[in-house]
Amino acid sequence: LHVAKLLGIGFLCGAVAAHLLAAVIDLVAPVIPLRYATSDLAAVAILLVVSGFLAAFVPLIRLRNIDPLEAFRA
Repeated sequence: LHVAKLLGIGFLCGAVAAHLLAAVIDLVAPVIPLRYATSDLAAVAILLVVSGFLAAFVPLIRLRNIDPLEAFRA
């Protein structure tokens, strides 16, 4: 759940930053047209979700070889 929340916040912050940067660049150098399609945002969201799930499961995979009694020993 924590990873999904971080992915969502990161995706929203990135999308907002991309649109703000496009507006600034359009004011400074209007010869560079920057348009973000919904399909581009969806592709980025899918890549973030996949990488987030992989990043969340790698520590779990590494922990499967550790004895639970050893892991929780104080």
